[in-house]
This record gives sequence, structure tokens and C-alpha cells, in this order.
Amino acid sequence: MKVIVFACDLYADIAPAYWYLHQKNWPDCPYPVEFVTNSEELQIDAFVHYLGHPDLRFGSRLRDFVKNHFGDPNGLMLVMMIDYLIRTSVYQPFIDKAEALCKADEIRHVRLKPMPHPPEVYEPDPDFGIIDKKARYSLSLQPGIWDAQLLHDLCQDDESPYHTETHGSSRVKHQRGMFLSARTPAIVHHNYYKKKRAQDWAVNWVKANVPKELWPNDCR
Repeated sequence: MKVIVFACDLYADIAPAYWYLHQKNWPDCPYPVEFVTNSEELQIDAFVHYLGHPDLRFGSRLRDFVKNHFGDPNGLMLVMMIDYLIRTSVYQPFIDKAEALCKADEIRHVRLKPMPHPPEVYEPDPDFGIIDKKARYSLSLQPGIWDAQLLHDLCQDDESPYHTETHGSSRVKHQRGMFLSARTPAIVHHNYYKKKRAQDWAVNWVKANVPKELWPNDCR
């Protein structure tokens, strides 16, 4: 499994703060971490794929990455977004359980933050719940482990992150396999941006928790 962090040019300035908090709160992360963005350079010491797609075409960026750069379309990827600033220590044993579940043939996705909360307990392991594949936000870009080919197939080239979730959710019911969600968060994060704008409270939180030299533009 790899951790794949999706970025875009509009949010490139948050990359140093994201990477600092990722390393601080997940220092024992056992997976390779790769970033995927468009064209603006990310000021981080990590491997970045520059794919050159328009910012709003999240679907084409993800599909291009899985098809041409991921390396194992049948493998697993833990999807993060660049403005998901990890707030507390990541609980690795929980992620280990989620990864093991995803390796079972009948389970193809495990969401690591219960948003929305799963309506039904997964009886073999009550730490997890079953996502209703016919419900709104059955496809969510909250942190989660995905069968890479499945997420590729659920995305469409012209869709933004918002439409990937809203329109993509209508396609989930046609896919085989079970979707699960953690019932308590395995990764606790703050969303720095809302509707393309930095949230005031998030700016203040970053100022209090990230070294000044790594602040994004709205913190300066």
C-alpha cells in the first residue's frame, strides 16, 4: 500500500504545513508517501508527480495517476487530500486492521473517518461499519483505503472533487464488493480550505501548530 496525497496548484502553498504535520503525527508511517499535483512546484522533500491537469479536473488527475504512475493498479492506496492537516497522532494499529480488511476480496474500500457515520455495524469487527452503497456520499474523499482500480473506475475525467463525491456516489451501487468505514477516526484532521478559501479558525490553528517558515500564504 502507498499513501497518495492529492494536491492542486490552487492549494500548493499548504504543502509544507501538510508535510510537517504528517511527519510529526505519523512518524512511524510504514508506507511510501507520494504527492500528485498539476504544475506548481510543491516545496517539500517528498516525491511529487506533476501531471499537468486543470485544477478542477480531479477525476482526470486521479485516473491518470492510477493508470500511468501508481505502479500497481490492483494494489491499495490510502488517499489523502493536501489540505487534510493531521491534527493528532495517527493510530497505526487501526490502519493495519483496515488494510488487512481491504486485502479480503469482498472488501474494496475502508473509510478511515466516519463522515458520514456508517449506519450498520460490521459484525466480524465492530470497530467498523458498513457503508450503504446507495446512500449519498457512499463515495467520499475523506481519508480512506481504496482498491486503486476501483477508485479509477468510479471517477470521471471532468469531475471536481465535489462532483467526484456527489456524482460518483451514484455509481458506487454498480460496483461489486463491500465498503466499510471506521466507527471512530483513525486519522483526525482539520480541513484548511473551504470553498477554495482558507478558514479563519484553520489559519489560527496552523499559526499555533506549524513553524512560521512553513506557513501557507494566508498565515503570513
